[in-house]
Amino acid sequence: MKQVYVAVAVAILTALITGSVTTMTVSGQMPSGKFDKLLECGNILFDKLGEKGANIDVDDDPKDLVAKFANGTKMSCNDLKDFWETEKEFLVSNKSYAQSEQQNFTAPKFGISMQYPNDWTFVENVYEDRNYRPGDPSAYLGTFCPTSSVPNVENPSCGLLESPASVKITTYKLEEGITSKEFHDNEISPRLDSKSLKELVGRENKETSDIKISGLPAIQRIDTAGGGDMGKVLESIGNEQPTSKFLNVYVASGSTGYEIEARVDDEKDFETYSPIFQKMIDSIQIEGMELNQTKD
Repeated sequence: MKQVYVAVAVAILTALITGSVTTMTVSGQMPSGKFDKLLECGNILFDKLGEKGANIDVDDDPKDLVAKFANGTKMSCNDLKDFWETEKEFLVSNKSYAQSEQQNFTAPKFGISMQYPNDWTFVENVYEDRNYRPGDPSAYLGTFCPTSSVPNVENPSCGLLESPASVKITTYKLEEGITSKEFHDNEISPRLDSKSLKELVGRENKETSDIKISGLPAIQRIDTAGGGDMGKVLESIGNEQPTSKFLNVYVASGSTGYEIEARVDDEKDFETYSPIFQKMIDSIQIEGMELNQTKD
């Protein structure tokens, strides 16, 4: 049964990704008393899974209806129902399948790795500031953005206003033992939550929460930016810009702080890209991670 679950998982997830929907096809003579089961099986196979090219055979198994996936996989409707309701099996299969649809980014020198979608591009832009002060950015590693928004393949860029969405990685040199909360509260918040930044570009924090990154405590914040004095200037010259939205994560390990900034130029696109941002953030691994704890 486990092998059947795995085989059907591939068919199910393929259907989910393509988003295909087909009309219910039934082969064989309908046994009496099985109409309700046919509707239930069809609801799972076609409506919930959107399996294209599948059909339900009522003759293959005298005791049950049989769902036939487009890739040739067969499963009784009872087992299909059990599989659909077994959330753990489905989620594990989904995680395994989703990982195969990702590209891997690794930066051993900076101790970080993550996954990003196959249809996104990573634009490397490593810049190390060797004259930084503690708490200042020490290196900009690069930016991820949808490949379709990269105008020049030979000289790619994911710059502001060039891509509708992007994810950028920055590292900070910290004093040894600084916690993620101290990193955010002492180094990041005074800058992002400053009165001057709010007046200039309308930057505003909407939500701040505690999360885990690679098993380490981290801070996640959602901000918007739009308007302010800069917005008024742009509006006056007929170049009004939409409100941007940011999903930023801050995590400290040893003497290194990591900032992952995910942003959309127009906050109306945030719900579209938020699942991608979250999957990328969830995939982050910090090599040689060190749990920094508040000193008593």
